[in-house]
Amino acid sequence: SRGEARRLIKQNAVKINDSKISSEDTPLANGDILRVGKKHTFKVALHSK
Repeated sequence: SRGEARRLIKQNAVKINDSKISSEDTPLANGDILRVGKKHTFKVALHSK
């Protein structure tokens, strides 16, 4: 949820490509690696029409 995402960002638990996120408005690019905590890692896949 959005509230949980905001909470995790405030706790410095979210990283994009090993850089901590300080704002919820940080843009994501295709192929970015998103880490939430120590165990949750995701690869961003953006598809255009």
